[in-house]
Amino acid sequence: MAFSVWLNDIINKLHLKKRDIARLSDIHPSTVSRYSTGAQTPNDKSLRKLTVGLCKAASEKNQLFQLPHIISHQFIYERNLFFAPPFTEIIVHAGDHIHADLLNGFILALKKI
Repeated sequence: MAFSVWLNDIINKLHLKKRDIARLSDIHPSTVSRYSTGAQTPNDKSLRKLTVGLCKAASEKNQLFQLPHIISHQFIYERNLFFAPPFTEIIVHAGDHIHADLLNGFILALKKI
């Protein structure tokens, strides 16, 4: 699955706005647009920022609980696997800090796609 397809799938399923993801990721809106069209893929630093922004945007829309299910489904669908990656719990700490295990798992899933 191409990164742009993956990103657009999450954006559409969670009804997120690219401009909100850009703002919360601290990434320029045109860069997020290039990611979504497939014109560019993020490097590791940008991927981490984008991941945090996606989690924050989903949290603002009370959709954060759906994110692990979407990623797990995409991961399983792409790999024809019969198990889900270890996205078992989402913890959002005060100040919008995303739990490190979720963030690392999310990034790992992204890199494998």
